[in-house]
Amino acid sequence: ATKTPITEKIFHENFGIDYAAFDQMREKSRFLLGTIFLHPSTGSTARPVAEAEVTVATSPQIARIMGAAYIAEGAPSGSLALNPRMLMRARSVLSGAYNEGDRDPRLLAALGFLELASGERERAKNYLGQSAAAKILRPRVYLELARIRFAEAIAKAPTLDEATATYVLAPLRIAQTQLPEMQSTYELLVEIELRRSTPVPRTELEVLEANVWPCDDTARLVWKTALLFARNRREEDAAQLIKTALREHPAVRRGSLRTHVFQL
Repeated sequence: ATKTPITEKIFHENFGIDYAAFDQMREKSRFLLGTIFLHPSTGSTARPVAEAEVTVATSPQIARIMGAAYIAEGAPSGSLALNPRMLMRARSVLSGAYNEGDRDPRLLAALGFLELASGERERAKNYLGQSAAAKILRPRVYLELARIRFAEAIAKAPTLDEATATYVLAPLRIAQTQLPEMQSTYELLVEIELRRSTPVPRTELEVLEANVWPCDDTARLVWKTALLFARNRREEDAAQLIKTALREHPAVRRGSLRTHVFQL
């Protein structure tokens, strides 16, 4: 809720839908929340729906919500096309809350993502670092922080010594403990370990062995993991991972993975 009236025009401008479309979404959500769920041990049970408590949103909360929406519109996930106008709006509302003294880790994370979308890596590192220091429960914060550290490290030297690898991996290890689990976490982990100038710890290889599964959209990750296994004297594991991918996933067979097998 907010203290000032929200017109349908303002609502549409921020969320891209009118009131009628929102009512349809709300009804669908109400239906889904009341769905009967089947539990293997207890049978059919209805999940109780708790009453939602409506409170007046604070200015920082409104800023975070609007800023996140503008970032999503200004830098859509999976797209290289940016909308500078939306990113400018995001900067306006988020910076306003920050300048008023708000240091909520969620706001800091949003500012970090905004700077990443705008190509300002150093500023992004500052905000994401503050958010991570506040122990935010959002794995992407730690993933992006590790990416920045990795980019900075390999800009100085093509390989990573033990101390540098430990520093780069520190935020990534936190990301691995949080939900939702992201494939990107393991993709970055493999890239970092392939740059290590010392043998990869056995525990690290076991993490990859347990979490990298061949499927239609992981051909590159499978290949890189197999390469890492082969470089660390686990040729049989590398070969098995490749064979499983080629045998069970048609999209992988059609992709570039097949051409890499002979390089192992």
